[in-house]
Amino acid sequence: MVEPTECFVFLCRGKIRDRDCRMPIMLPADAFERQFPNRAVQSKDDYPVALLCWRCKRVDIYSPLQNSPYYDPGWQKKECFPAGDTEFLLSLQCEGGNCEFRAPLFVTWSTDTTVEEKECAVKTWQGTDLHAPDGHLIHWHWS
Repeated sequence: MVEPTECFVFLCRGKIRDRDCRMPIMLPADAFERQFPNRAVQSKDDYPVALLCWRCKRVDIYSPLQNSPYYDPGWQKKECFPAGDTEFLLSLQCEGGNCEFRAPLFVTWSTDTTVEEKECAVKTWQGTDLHAPDGHLIHWHWS
């Protein structure tokens, strides 16, 4: 039996037919904590993450920190049942010259998703208009 796990839940900012998607996107806390092991030590730092909405295929950057440019006021931390296996895919990076901004992209796949299915799926994702805090465009790997 699948056990609930603590998750960060953000609301999708994408659009479907000119309407807000608002689909909940879950990031298991342990995936976040593996990527940011020093989070508790530097709790005032911003740790934005890039997440995919499977409904509208939009990738966006989210943060639970209120003063972050990526803050989602609808975010929650709560117990959820995992929808599959969450993996760190890569870090999205700023295209600006000296900008060091990076946002780890986490994706939750169903447990039986094949490599070929993953390769086809990423080509449908939308993330070409993401920006770093300084306004520089973030490189989108699949355009």
